[in-house]
Amino acid sequence: MSLPPFRAPHTDTAANHHAHHDTHTHQGRHTGQQPTAAPLAGPVVDEGAELRSAAIWRLRKMNLLHAQLAWERRRRNQLAPYGLAYLFAYPDPQRGGRRSIAAATRLWKAGPESQHVDRLLFAFHEHVCGLESQASQALGQRQGPLDIRHALANRADQMPEAAAYTGIALSTLDTHTGSWHEVLHTADSEAEIPGRILMVMSGQSVTERALIVCERRSLHEFNAFQVHCTHNMELLPDRYTIPSAWATPDELRNDPHNAVLRFLEPLHETLCRVDNTRLAYQPSSSPGSRPNGSGGGSTGGPRHSGNPGGHPGGGYGR
Repeated sequence: MSLPPFRAPHTDTAANHHAHHDTHTHQGRHTGQQPTAAPLAGPVVDEGAELRSAAIWRLRKMNLLHAQLAWERRRRNQLAPYGLAYLFAYPDPQRGGRRSIAAATRLWKAGPESQHVDRLLFAFHEHVCGLESQASQALGQRQGPLDIRHALANRADQMPEAAAYTGIALSTLDTHTGSWHEVLHTADSEAEIPGRILMVMSGQSVTERALIVCERRSLHEFNAFQVHCTHNMELLPDRYTIPSAWATPDELRNDPHNAVLRFLEPLHETLCRVDNTRLAYQPSSSPGSRPNGSGGGSTGGPRHSGNPGGHPGGGYGR
């Protein structure tokens, strides 16, 4: 994204010339050097909006790949229409230290435990709490803390070791058009499969969170992509990377199609706590690491990488 050109404010030309002449004379008399102009500050990008935009693009990619893989395996080794992404943020040296987003992802195989999304997320949350308790009891006994990217995901993007958890998202193939199984009987190709994304991301404080709901429509609706968010999506004044509509948290929570948010929000809180323990345990954590899912340091080696859309797995463990 290119920043808008900087326009210098209007100045009094005569006064500016006079000041420059006096400074030049003074500098020439004592040092013989030209004065150095102070650098001009450019516009500041809203970092929170930038991270939310990056997370949305990452989840749109996952949802597309989720639909593609589910379509390819519709007759054998079927996938569940639900998947999770754990979002991590870290200072990116290639972007001048500005934070980037990476994801660890998980898909499920179709089966009784993944048939209903509310029961799936409730049982999965219980599973995470159990793993957290076990890891806490074994901490220091030749075993490190629970790492979401290893214990709860099938695949993960490449990211620094000290990247910090910042949000969770559900990729689903159940939409306003119909359930995944209904669409499956009418679609002629993967291009006709729509999807939805429901996301919870940490804000600037421990208690603040952003709720995001995205609708990815199919080819029948010209691949439209609609975003509703409780927080600002404006990177710079009048500059957006994703068109979006603002909504209050209650408006999103009270929509019957978004009922699953009531399971994602407490799961997000648990994952924040789990990853804060991991970050605090690291003896070489970067001072820039920020807990509660608000950021991450830049030290450490990359994580394992693979299919960016996740890889299918069964049960609730890895």
